Amino acid sequence: MQDFLETKGLDVRWYDRFHEIPEKAYRQLAGDQKSPFLDYNWLCWLEDSGSVSPVHGWEPRHLALWQGSELRALAPLWLRNHSWGEFVFDFMWADAAAQLGVPYYPKLVGMSPLTPSDAYYFLVAPHHDSKALSARLWQEIQAFMDKEGIVTCAFNWVDKNWTPEMRERGFLLWEHQSYLWTNPGFHGFEDYLEGFSKNQRRNIRRERQKIVQAGLEVRVIQGSEITEKDFLSMYGFYKATNDRFGPWAAKFLNQEFFKGLQQRAAGSVVLFAAYEKNGGKALAMSMLLFNKRRLIGRYWGSRVRVDSLHFELCYYAPIQWAIEQGILEFDPGFGSPHKVRRGFRAVSSHSLHYFTEPLMTRLMENYLYQLNQDNQEQIDYLNSLLPLK
Repeated sequence: MQDFLETKGLDVRWYDRFHEIPEKAYRQLAGDQKSPFLDYNWLCWLEDSGSVSPVHGWEPRHLALWQGSELRALAPLWLRNHSWGEFVFDFMWADAAAQLGVPYYPKLVGMSPLTPSDAYYFLVAPHHDSKALSARLWQEIQAFMDKEGIVTCAFNWVDKNWTPEMRERGFLLWEHQSYLWTNPGFHGFEDYLEGFSKNQRRNIRRERQKIVQAGLEVRVIQGSEITEKDFLSMYGFYKATNDRFGPWAAKFLNQEFFKGLQQRAAGSVVLFAAYEKNGGKALAMSMLLFNKRRLIGRYWGSRVRVDSLHFELCYYAPIQWAIEQGILEFDPGFGSPHKVRRGFRAVSSHSLHYFTEPLMTRLMENYLYQLNQDNQEQIDYLNSLLPLK
């Protein structure tokens, strides 16, 4: 009865551009997000810049529930005809569907686009029945899928606290290995170093000293200090890094996106840049996003080859900055196991999958137990390599 009362008389609206959702209503709904990747300006600018658009396989289908002038619940969604940019590599399931003669695309996807960082869940207004409103969102999504003939729905890089609720609704859980550093309340970088073995403390100090010996200084640029020129420099680094990887690159953001970040999202971006002493042009740069709780690594690039420069700009300087800011978590982004040597623990991230086609449901169920077990074994192995005391 309570569920019925909570969702009675709601106005269901679908949006094909995120900026059509009123900003004030969104901010009242979302409050302080755990992740900056669900910030209103970030999601709007992904679409408005053309980086996330139907041309690139992201067709917006955002679902909102309104009660009069109050936005009660929201599910940011996109229709997809491929899986590039999701960082949940489900190509094997698409291939299996083709072999079974059942459709896989288009699929309906909920996530913060192009972002392999735990963030997504259904946004529900505070002081309301979140489960009832979430259930109504899912009911409307199912009706939409049935009407449009869509058989696949996925929620990627979800907030893990949201996983149990969606598992109850029939979603299958696929676990993926990622990394996370947590701040137990350090007062400075030396506190961070103190947790390592003696040899690793020495190694980290040596790696940081190499930057000084190369005649470079690292500057932190944030907020109003970041100029449009800085963001365009970051685009150049981002492009150059991706150009090295050819068909395996992850170059999804356009120049317009970086150019507009000064106006759209500078308050949630921090840059770490390496310069020659007294030099005016950055030789290397990393770009991270942050809020009060979490720092998240995204992009990096360099014009010079300096030993350990990547570690300095992507790990050590950001960790030192995060400690100074009182930030509790640092997600360094997708990538290789050298993060473990810098104190990042391997952790599990979640994607959730739903099929209306019973064959695909059974197929995924049959394999996911082993895939998730293998993922956990990889996590346990990586964490056994942590060079801690």
